[in-house]
Amino acid sequence: MNNPLLEFARKPEFSIRLPSGKNRYPSDVVTYTLNGEIEIYPMTPKEELILMNPDSLLSGDANIKVIESCAPSVKNAGALYYPDANAILLAIQKATYGDKLMVTFKCPQCQKMADELGDKEKIDEAIRRNELKLEYQELEFSIEELLGSMTFLEEDYVYKTDNGLKIHYHPTLLKNKLEYELSNFNNKKIIEHYKGYDFKDFANNMEKRQVLEQIKSLYLEMNDYGNKIIADCISFIELPDGSYIDDNKMILEFIEKSKSPVVVALHQEILKINDIGIPAYVDYECEYCHYTEKDRLVGYNQVDFFGISSYF
Repeated sequence: MNNPLLEFARKPEFSIRLPSGKNRYPSDVVTYTLNGEIEIYPMTPKEELILMNPDSLLSGDANIKVIESCAPSVKNAGALYYPDANAILLAIQKATYGDKLMVTFKCPQCQKMADELGDKEKIDEAIRRNELKLEYQELEFSIEELLGSMTFLEEDYVYKTDNGLKIHYHPTLLKNKLEYELSNFNNKKIIEHYKGYDFKDFANNMEKRQVLEQIKSLYLEMNDYGNKIIADCISFIELPDGSYIDDNKMILEFIEKSKSPVVVALHQEILKINDIGIPAYVDYECEYCHYTEKDRLVGYNQVDFFGISSYF
């Protein structure tokens, strides 16, 4: 017997078009509605608990599970382009909690004014007159407006090298971003632990040599994984004679053995298209001194749990 109560359980709140456009993915990754969109469901208490679990966030499982549950037409969230995952997570926020997105902001101009006043009594008086605020403020944004101002990816992106290659690339995959962030997070903790460590006379000290070798190997590991992500962002490479290579192992070997300016430039191009979709930057305005600045939009995306200064 079918449970009649399920008629009153959660239903899709709305549907959205992804930044990658209509029908970009094969059916084993995303199944689309007839008009090329995906339906968004609100979170259940289970998904909310998943997002509060640090272990799930660190492993990346939280993002994958929440997307696949609240956007069930996504069959393989790890294979999504990062801009699409970004848009889906913001849409889930709206479906669950409504249109308001509250973001914290600490005004640098208020701090500067307080530093210039210097005297504590003068600062307290300015705070009482609501002329400045030194604590974090909560600013409100409309998710509907953010979704409405979404930009869309082009069908293809091509980076041309000086020697005639045409490298066809796409944004970072969600699974790669999560894996890199976890690796980077763990490695940075180890490196930070040895910050200020005295490496003088390391040649004659076995312990110092071992620590130095460990740090060097961590940097090499981060570089190797960065190369892998770049290779995974390449659909195929067109040769000057018109033939093309789409073998991932060959592409990775090419990235590993290419000169640094080519790899750096390609990486920068990938970062640019990772910011397509939901506005990456918004205007923050202090409610007290009315100072404004454009900065990263944060506060809704658990993919950036590790910090917004991500290499990818």
